[in-house]
Amino acid sequence: ALHYLGLVCHQSGRHAEACRHLGAAVQLAPGLAFLRANHAEVLRAAGNLEAAEAEARAALALDPAQAAAEFNLAAILTERQRHAEALEHVLRALAARTDWVEALGLGANICIALEERARAQELLARARELQPESPGLLLASHHVARLCGDTLYGFFGHFAGAAPKEFIVNGPQLVFF
Repeated sequence: ALHYLGLVCHQSGRHAEACRHLGAAVQLAPGLAFLRANHAEVLRAAGNLEAAEAEARAALALDPAQAAAEFNLAAILTERQRHAEALEHVLRALAARTDWVEALGLGANICIALEERARAQELLARARELQPESPGLLLASHHVARLCGDTLYGFFGHFAGAAPKEFIVNGPQLVFF
């Protein structure tokens, strides 16, 4: 019950409350990797990146195949500007779930930060195959094309002024919501 209550609080933006509930759930069942992965996510959302990283690593120690923990750790490491390590984790998450659009987007963000633009384009192309109608992915593809000096920039340029809520261009990185 604490787990689900924590998830509901997290979904409604009450991250501190979610941390308390999921933390209590982890105290009761410290050996469940999925609880620790979810706790890592709410800790990240609450801004406690150090504790979030520790919890994601604990989840992976319990279950090295825990794709959600790999993804969460990649997101945490990205926020901590540790992009090379983040890329390793997001690629492991994608190896487990090749159709994970959010992980593909995160991987593209990381690749842009690492100046691996061709790889970013590849990840976004895979994401667009899965969600071809997504305006956020179209805008992300446009942004990466512009960074790569692609001539498609002119064609997609009119989308830049109307970023959808799930996507914002933030400096050299892409941010998905």
